[in-house]
Amino acid sequence: MQINTQNKSPIQKLIELIFYGNFFYGFCAVALMIETAFQMHIPYQGVFLYAVLFIATVLFYNYPYARNYTSPNHDARREWYKQHYPFILKTQIILTILLLSLLLFFAFKYAKEIKEMSFTHWILALIFPCVSALYYETNFITNNYNLRRFGELKPFLIGFVWAGIASIYPLLYYHILHGTEFNFTPLDKSSPKRNGNC
Repeated sequence: MQINTQNKSPIQKLIELIFYGNFFYGFCAVALMIETAFQMHIPYQGVFLYAVLFIATVLFYNYPYARNYTSPNHDARREWYKQHYPFILKTQIILTILLLSLLLFFAFKYAKEIKEMSFTHWILALIFPCVSALYYETNFITNNYNLRRFGELKPFLIGFVWAGIASIYPLLYYHILHGTEFNFTPLDKSSPKRNGNC
C-alpha cells in the first residue's frame, strides 16, 4: 500500500508528523510530568527537565523505525516511515546530539550534587532507562532479553516506566538543584523540604 502524499494539505502532513513521528508521545510525557509535579506541590524549575524528557521520549519511540524501517506489514504508519526515513534518521541524530549535550551540561554544572546522591537515588534514576533499553532489541543486548516479546508484561512495563519517570524524576531533579529530603514511600504526601538529608 502506497500513501499518496502529494494530495495532502499542509495540515494533514503536520498531523502525520506529530503522531507518526511520535512527537505526540513527547508532549504527553511532558504533560504527565507537569501534572504529577503539580499534584506533589513541586515548584516549577524551568524547562530543562521537560526538554530532556521530550527529546528522550521521541528518540525512544522512533528507535525501532529509525533502526529498521522495512517490514512485511504495510500499515499507514510504516509506509509513512518508509517515505520519510531520511528525515527520521536525521532527526534522530540531531536529537541524540542535543540530548547528550543537555545531559553533559547538567552533569558538569551539578557534578558535586550528583556525586552526593544516595544509592537509593541512583537506583531510582537508572531503573527506568534500563527497563526501557531492555524493551527493544538494542545492539548490545541479545534477543533473549527483549522484554517486548513477553506480551503479558507489556502494559506493566509501559506503565511502570511512564509512571516512574513522571513521578520520581521531578523529585530527584529538585533534590539535585536544592538539596531536599524525600521519603520514597507510597503514603508520603508531603511537599519537598529544603535543607534536608537525603
